[in-house]
Amino acid sequence: MTHEIWKRTAAAIAVVLAAGILLSMGCENTPRDKLNDGKRALADGDLVEAEQRLEAALEADPDLLEARRLLATTYIEDEQFEAAERELEELWDDQGFDREGELGADERQTRQLMSEQFSQLYQNWAKSVDPGDDPEQFEAIAQAGLERNSRDSTLNTMLVEFYEDWADRHVERSDKVQAAEMLERIDELHRFPDTRRESRKRAKQLRREAFEPEAVERFETELLPELEEMGAWNGDDEVISMTIGQPPDGRLDPEDEQAVEQARNTAAQTLVPTLSQYAVVMARVDSDEVETTAVQLPQLTVEDEEFGPGSYEMTVAMPLTELVDMAFALSEYERTDAADQPYQNADEEPLVAGDKIPLDTSPIDNDD
Repeated sequence: MTHEIWKRTAAAIAVVLAAGILLSMGCENTPRDKLNDGKRALADGDLVEAEQRLEAALEADPDLLEARRLLATTYIEDEQFEAAERELEELWDDQGFDREGELGADERQTRQLMSEQFSQLYQNWAKSVDPGDDPEQFEAIAQAGLERNSRDSTLNTMLVEFYEDWADRHVERSDKVQAAEMLERIDELHRFPDTRRESRKRAKQLRREAFEPEAVERFETELLPELEEMGAWNGDDEVISMTIGQPPDGRLDPEDEQAVEQARNTAAQTLVPTLSQYAVVMARVDSDEVETTAVQLPQLTVEDEEFGPGSYEMTVAMPLTELVDMAFALSEYERTDAADQPYQNADEEPLVAGDKIPLDTSPIDNDD
C-alpha cells in the first residue's frame, strides 16, 4: 500500500515538473516580445526600463533594426546624445543609406524615420547647451545637424540667432571685425534672402567702421604732408581738392553741354592712377596684386572749370570719407581674394578706365 502511494506521488510530481518546464518554455519572451516591452516602456516615459528591454531584445537578436532605432530614440529622450549619435550613425552605415541607387519602400521609410531622428537629436542636443557659456560646442552641434539636413529650419533659426547675438557681444567689446565674421556666417545658412542680405550689409558696415581709423591714420602719416604741400587739402571740410587740365578734342564746342561733359570725364580720367595709389596706400595692399584700372572712383565734385579753345581745366573735390570707401573696397577685394570681381564701393556697377566718372557740378556747401 505504501509503495503504491509512493509511486502515485512520484508520478504526480513528474507531471507537475513537466508542466512547469513546458509552461516556462511557452512563456519565455522572444526578441519581438522584448521589443514590444521596450516600446511600451518608452511610450510610458520609463526610459530606464525601455533601455533595458531594447538592449535585451538586441542581445537576443542583434539584427532587430527597429530595436536599434528605438534605442537611439531612448538615448535622445534620456539626453545621452553622444550614445544616440553613435547608434544612429552605425545603423545608418549598416543599412547603406548613403549608397547610390534605388531603395526599397521599407528602406525609404526607415531612412526617413532616421533622418527625423537625426534632426531631433541635434535640435535637442543644441538646446541643452547654453550658447553663451559654450559657444563653440553649441555651434559644432548645430552645424553637425545641418550636415545631415542643411534645410533644418529649427537649427538654421537657432544659428542665425546665435550669430546675431555673438555679433552684438563683439560689438560691445569693440571687436567689429569679429562681429562681422559672425554675421557673415549667416550667409551660408538656408534662410530668407532678406535675412542673408541684411547680415551681409551689416557685416560690411562693421568692417568699414573697423577699417576707417587705420586708413585715416595711414592717410595722415603717408599722404597728408604731400597734399598740404600741394595746397590740395582742405582741413576744415576734410576734402581733397585737385586742379587738373587736359587738352580737349579740338572739335569739341565749349558751348555744347555734351562736349563739356566729355571734356570733364576725359580730364577726370587722369586722376585714376593718383587716387588709386592713394587708396592702395590707405588700404595697405600689394600694389602689384591689384588692378587699379578697375577701381570704381567715388563721386567727384566740380568746384570750378574753364573750357576754352584748345584747353580745359577743372578743380575737383573729394571728401576724405569717399577716399576711405575706395580704400576699403580694395582692402575687401584682397581679403576675399575676389580676383574675378571688380572693386565696388556701393551696389553700383564698377567703373573701368574709359567709363564716365561720376561728377557733381553743384558747388560744395561749406556752411555745413
